[in-house]
Amino acid sequence: MDGFRYAIALALLLMMPGVYLYWFLVHPLVRLWRRLGVAWTMAIVYTPIVLVAVVLWRARRWLLAVEWGTDWRLTAAGAVLLGLAAALTRPLARKLPLTTLLGIPEIDPRRRPVRLITDGIYARMRHPRYVQILLAVAGWALIANYLATYILAGTGLLWVWLVVRIEERELRERFGAAWEAYAARVPRFLPRW
Repeated sequence: MDGFRYAIALALLLMMPGVYLYWFLVHPLVRLWRRLGVAWTMAIVYTPIVLVAVVLWRARRWLLAVEWGTDWRLTAAGAVLLGLAAALTRPLARKLPLTTLLGIPEIDPRRRPVRLITDGIYARMRHPRYVQILLAVAGWALIANYLATYILAGTGLLWVWLVVRIEERELRERFGAAWEAYAARVPRFLPRW
């Protein structure tokens, strides 16, 4: 189990900072990326993400030095959170193609126009993808039981709060009154049943 927990912690350590960084590079600079196009944007944006992963890989022993062993209660709680995250997978897959998950419509809205999604899971909460990510990271962090994974999960809360504010500003600009009406009736994170 220790090897499995370490593998989870290492995967989170190498992937999540890149995920967090990606959206902070794409959303605030979207006007620049639209001028450069998708190919240049991806090349530029992924360069610092790869560099961060390399630095984290080199520092992995130090960053993953604090761990608290296997705790089956935390493992069970983590499994519940992963189950909740998995339950969102299918409803999200129906609404969000990979290009949307990568932010391509934001970068290239003329060639890849999108409509405001307000049905399906999006009729219950405005940001189910971010909820899914938070649930999954928290679930894996509980199973891994490393200090670094808990820090990544906590950082995820701040990341979501900041990215959602930026993203909602973009959605308001793009969809206007339709976005305002949608935002008024559908909560951000906690689903309305």
